[in-house]
Amino acid sequence: MKNNEKLGKEIPSKEKIIGEIGEIKLKTKEHFVKLLISQLENDLNKKSKPSYIEVIEFERIKNLFEKENRRNMIKSSLKIPEKEQAYVFKITLARGIWRTVEIHGSTLFSKFSSIIQNTFGHEPAHLYEFELNKYKFGPKCDEWEEIFDNLDNIRLDSALNSIGFKVGKSGKFKYDFGEDIDHTIKLVGIKKLKEDVKYPKIEGNKETYKCENCKTQDAVFYCHGCENKLCEKCSEGTLKDSGHCIEGHYPLLSIFQDSKSYWT
Repeated sequence: MKNNEKLGKEIPSKEKIIGEIGEIKLKTKEHFVKLLISQLENDLNKKSKPSYIEVIEFERIKNLFEKENRRNMIKSSLKIPEKEQAYVFKITLARGIWRTVEIHGSTLFSKFSSIIQNTFGHEPAHLYEFELNKYKFGPKCDEWEEIFDNLDNIRLDSALNSIGFKVGKSGKFKYDFGEDIDHTIKLVGIKKLKEDVKYPKIEGNKETYKCENCKTQDAVFYCHGCENKLCEKCSEGTLKDSGHCIEGHYPLLSIFQDSKSYWT
């Protein structure tokens, strides 16, 4: 495959790249982006046309600048609501596996992530992101500026108002980059806070399922690898005939909100 086919579009000219990065250099406030632009300008001035690597670096600079603009938009429109409320989300992992989470609007995205991880029994310490209205929020990590539009250290209510995420809208929560465990997040309601309610209030599916391996015992875990609901005994084995999980089921997630996590 040719390099321009990998890019999926025509390779821009040297003049076009120099012109665009020159405009970005005048507008960006990020020191790192300015360094990348200076290096790319230096490399391009030595050649008659850009190489594949230089085009990739050009795309990287444009992406960083777009993320910078999106962060600035979010920051400029963040406001703490005059009236604090409870936000109700339905979070769906897979077939019949879901939770409703009623949470205080002042909760940070980082805390919301921990709540989701705990209630579904995720193995801890993996990277994650929220994608809502095409805006991505996540934890600070190497090169986070190229991945996320904003860090997850902001209030839910302020962020949702800033990006226009209203009742009825759906987004995604991705956990464990690599395994890519996707959850659908839908904002189903906004309520008045109640003094007698302890937040977060979590409810989950109550249906019982038979293990899809042995067909006899009740399932308690969901294997993201083979997409089967499994009992405790079968979750310790393998599914050699299926072509999946031949070395053991992974990741194993909790079907029920009140069931134990495989990792604890």
